[in-house]
Amino acid sequence: MLDRTSRLLPVILASLMGLLPIVPLSAQEAVDTQAQIRQLQELVRQQGERLAAMESLLAAQQQTIETLAKTPAVAPASAPPAAGVKVVLPTVALGKGTDQLRLTGDFRLRYEQQHREKSGVENERSRFLPRLRVGLVWTSSDWEVGAGVATGAEKATSTNDTWGETSPFQTDDLRLDYAYAKRSWGDFTLTLGQQKNPFLGTWAVWDADVRPTGVSGQYSHGPWFATAGAYSVRYYDWDEDNAYLGAFQTGLQGKHGNLSGKVAVSWYRFNHATIDPNNSTSSSGQPTLAVANDDYDLSLGSVYAEGTYKGKDWSGTLYGEYTRNFAADGPKGQVTGCDPEDNDTAWVLGGRMTIRKIGIEYTYAHIESDAVYSQINDATFGSPLGTTDVEGHVITLSYALTQRLKLSAQAYLMDPIERTDRKDGQLYLVDATWKF
Repeated sequence: MLDRTSRLLPVILASLMGLLPIVPLSAQEAVDTQAQIRQLQELVRQQGERLAAMESLLAAQQQTIETLAKTPAVAPASAPPAAGVKVVLPTVALGKGTDQLRLTGDFRLRYEQQHREKSGVENERSRFLPRLRVGLVWTSSDWEVGAGVATGAEKATSTNDTWGETSPFQTDDLRLDYAYAKRSWGDFTLTLGQQKNPFLGTWAVWDADVRPTGVSGQYSHGPWFATAGAYSVRYYDWDEDNAYLGAFQTGLQGKHGNLSGKVAVSWYRFNHATIDPNNSTSSSGQPTLAVANDDYDLSLGSVYAEGTYKGKDWSGTLYGEYTRNFAADGPKGQVTGCDPEDNDTAWVLGGRMTIRKIGIEYTYAHIESDAVYSQINDATFGSPLGTTDVEGHVITLSYALTQRLKLSAQAYLMDPIERTDRKDGQLYLVDATWKF
């Protein structure tokens, strides 16, 4: 561009000179004019050189900018923040499509005191039982995935530890509590993995800590709901039939004003769940069946109902459940000395009331030796005597100290139904539970 300007400048000057009136000049004036023209030409040449140098510098700077843009940035080292200065940490990216990652769980500290009479000898014990449960639930637009850990041993019916059980100030383990994936399509929900119990009922059939492992399908439309599932109960060994559970529940639910209610009918079919080839002796009067009993099985039919009233400052619920094992047969059952055919029924009746922060509950339960699967029903009720062939009262009083902290006390007063070697089972619990 500068070269073209330099070539055009004489032409422009000549044109300007052509516009001036043609006046005859003297010899001296002609010499002065020529000198002025040469000075102007020299100035134009110098300006052109300066412009060329500036263009070269701009081109070099543009090249440097393009090179820096292609080079990854490195964060400079920073000095530690001064005292009192708040440091804002960077946000962690959880992945594309994530709507929510939620932390959930609770911690409970329990004091327990037990009393029983066995073979004419009275026994007592007291202990502290801590429980910790922590879980993460991730949701996207299509799926929900959850996983959690809890304290406790391998048995599915308890997440309690015992302070100092095997050594002074012992430390305990965390185990997998649940791990599942859930997907919903309108009114239908499919859940895969180890999951929270999807069936409606009381603790007479299902302990609250049990997490079935398998697949569940749930459907709910208007007042009607249904749940079906297939679950792996236990793996035995080579050349052994594993234990499985097939389950189905259907029912109705409704609400009218301050009143609401639910009714559910369930069927649970356990296959090989009571046969344990690895155990040939009984313990605590409640063994799994060490020898295969072809006549004995577990096919439970259950009916559950509840009704709730919610007032301004209080609410109350009445509930009940009746369960029968239609496959209890043969000479040997879940409790030594009890005939399965004559001990195949369980029933529960209870009520609870909440008045602001105070909770009161009373339950009476009658659970015969072979009415339910003794490996998964409530482990607390009857624990001094055994979880089946037991009946008695449960009284609960609780107080919500804060939104996160709840205090409660329970009394269990129980006796065996058929057995005569044990009686007078008493269990007292005091709990402090923090939720987060």
